[in-house]
Amino acid sequence: MARRPIVGGNWKCNPKSKKDLDGLIANIQACDTSKCDVYVCPSMLHIDYCSDKFTNGAMVTPQNCNFTGCGAFTGESAVEQMQDMGITNVLIGHSERRGEFNITPMETNSSLADKLRYILDAGMTCVFCIGEPKSIREQGLQAVLLEMDKQLTLVYRMLDPEKVVIAYEPVWAIGTGLTATPEDAQATHAGIRKLISDRVSPSVADAIRIQYGGSASAKNAPELSKMPDIDGFLVGGASLKPEFKEIVDAISSASAKSDGPAALPFYWAPPMYFDSDKLESKGPRGNADKGSPSCSSRVLYKGKECSVGGWACTAGGFPVVNRPTTEISYVLEGEGFLTDADGTAHCFHAGDTVVLPKGWSGRWDVTKTIRKIWVVNNHPYVSLYDSRRAVVGSPQDFHWLKLGSLGKRSADWGEPEHFNKQLWKVGPTNVGAWACTAGGFLGTANRPTTEFFYVLEGLCFLTGADGIARRVTAGDTVVLPKGWSGRWDIIEPIRKVWVIISE
Repeated sequence: MARRPIVGGNWKCNPKSKKDLDGLIANIQACDTSKCDVYVCPSMLHIDYCSDKFTNGAMVTPQNCNFTGCGAFTGESAVEQMQDMGITNVLIGHSERRGEFNITPMETNSSLADKLRYILDAGMTCVFCIGEPKSIREQGLQAVLLEMDKQLTLVYRMLDPEKVVIAYEPVWAIGTGLTATPEDAQATHAGIRKLISDRVSPSVADAIRIQYGGSASAKNAPELSKMPDIDGFLVGGASLKPEFKEIVDAISSASAKSDGPAALPFYWAPPMYFDSDKLESKGPRGNADKGSPSCSSRVLYKGKECSVGGWACTAGGFPVVNRPTTEISYVLEGEGFLTDADGTAHCFHAGDTVVLPKGWSGRWDVTKTIRKIWVVNNHPYVSLYDSRRAVVGSPQDFHWLKLGSLGKRSADWGEPEHFNKQLWKVGPTNVGAWACTAGGFLGTANRPTTEFFYVLEGLCFLTGADGIARRVTAGDTVVLPKGWSGRWDIIEPIRKVWVIISE
């Protein structure tokens, strides 16, 4: 995904004199914001003066707020006061407030989570700062990422890419003139993005913007801007100088050069992504007429017309009337019955593939807690015949011996032979199984459809047009969105259940 870059200028407790503000404001006003979002963080005493001075879209962003609103809170400020001045964005968690540089700690991970919740509930956006001191950096990247995980743990579920920007600050580089190499900064940013992918979802990780905040300057910004996971900068000292414009220009130029043919990401989830303890409880099923079934779910991918996620339900029964969408599920565990409106019952178990067409009416009777991966397609097509029946495909339906050979695949290594079988097709939705022996080849360039698949067996590497490779093996879930280009390198013969949707 092409993320719009964002650069912030943190003036901290500067300038000394109010008369110097106009010069600093002019530096920000000089920035071209057509290809990059810009914000500036004046000191609290200067916010009111600056709040209406920018005409280029730069956002005035306070350096802190409280977590409870107006009242008897000496020395604090509230988002309600900010909103009254037309301010919509606020920064929290800067390292200097977390207790670095021998400053008394004013923040904890818990208090920052409370603040972020308060900010988002008020309809504001937020720059959320994280970072590590030199003592942790010296222990290596893994230690840094463990610290980042600790600082993000209480806010993972609040990381809405439309509302939250992460500012990563290598604390040892702030104000020291030291800077992480572009490669080190990229490795840390990529690691933070992977944490978000594993703890929240790949789609959120792909969309959220992560700024670099370690003594960024006009000199180092061009090289740092080339790194794929650096989406901008939180600038300290250089934001008080005219060179701030050059930093904005550098990330804008790098972003423009990357706007060529889209290197769309694919979405991947390991088996544990859909573990029961990773799903979000949705409470009791409201229309249950048997037992007390309770449901939980989690979304992996959301496209224009289709989405992919996981769902679980405890034992019980409930009716379904005229489904508004088509759903295809792969059952990970559990068992039960699906009964069509005419009374035809279909038994399902772990390993089965289930299709419930748009317009289907019937009922679920879960006899043993079910957990499944689902694909939902919200399309206009309805077949009156097919909509009356559920379809259940067993593991045997997709055995190697049941798949038809499509012959040798054109390859640049190995001699891969691929096999296929279609289980069901209505309108834009196709469901089946595919297998392929070892070999490497380019996939369809600029995919005309979206494909979801669940890997039954084997090992391969998928590499996108951006050059990033992902190891994919049995139990993994993958979404290749429409427009994706890349290659397959199959190390061990692979077999998968697939759903292809024309969005």
